[in-house]
Formats: sequence, C-alpha cells, structure tokens
Amino acid sequence: MGLIAAREGQAEAGTRNWALAQRATGKASFYMYMFSHVHPFAADVKFFDNPKAIGAYHTSDVPYWFQTQDAMNKFRETRTWTPFDRDLSKRMMDCLIAFARTGNPATEATPWPAWTADSEKYLEFGDETRVDSENVERMEFQTSANPTPLTPNGSHD
Repeated sequence: MGLIAAREGQAEAGTRNWALAQRATGKASFYMYMFSHVHPFAADVKFFDNPKAIGAYHTSDVPYWFQTQDAMNKFRETRTWTPFDRDLSKRMMDCLIAFARTGNPATEATPWPAWTADSEKYLEFGDETRVDSENVERMEFQTSANPTPLTPNGSHD
C-alpha cells in the first residue's frame, strides 16, 4: 500500500489537478496515463542503490515513448530488454504519433479514453496495459493536503 500511496501522492494527484485545470480553462480533451512497468535490470547491474527495488521511477517511461531503450545499454548492459518491452514501446510510440496527428492518443491496439470529471479514467502502461479508474475519494484526500487545490469547478479552495 505504501507504493500506491507514494504514486498517488506524487504523480497521480498532480496529474489529476492538471486534468481539473484543463477541464476548467481548456478546450482540448485530457488524456491521463500512469507508467508502472519496471525496467528489466540486468542481473549484475550496480547503481548507487538497488535498481530492482526502485520499481517504476520518474521518467522510466521515456525510453518506451521514444523507442530509445538501447541507449540505456550504450556503455554497459544495465537492462535486458525483452520482446514485451519492445512491444510496449512500439504501442506507446504509436499512441504518441496518433496524438500528434489527431489530438487523440487512442489506437486500435491501445484504446485510451479521455479523462473527464464524470469518468476519471486513465491508461495504465504496466505489465498489463489497461484502462483503470481513479480512486476519487483518495484523490480528493491527496488534493486536500495541497494548500491551493483545484476543485472540480476549477476554483481554488
């Protein structure tokens, strides 16, 4: 539960605030995602900490979005990329291209609904790619700790 609380408090609550701000002031749809797939670290790789214990870290999605996974092994093997990792990367890049072309990241292989206040859904890129719903009660709790959270109508408390 600690990892879920950390993710919700550090990433998801902030992203939800962006969604609320977009809903209040923007005209375009908002598409939310969370990345939870852990890199396949090489067995003997050593960093300043234990890479197998860190989980999916901030920016760990970047080599997947841009299909630059091999750059992680440029100077030494740190990851042992699998066919799953290559496929996930391809699907993520296809979503990025679809978004650039149409403003909607959904593809036939990766359905991705827009986030709305009535249906707070996001796409989870993890060991399984799936649409999931935010836990609104927990998100409201997270934003209540923020000194100036946005409310669903776009105002500040």
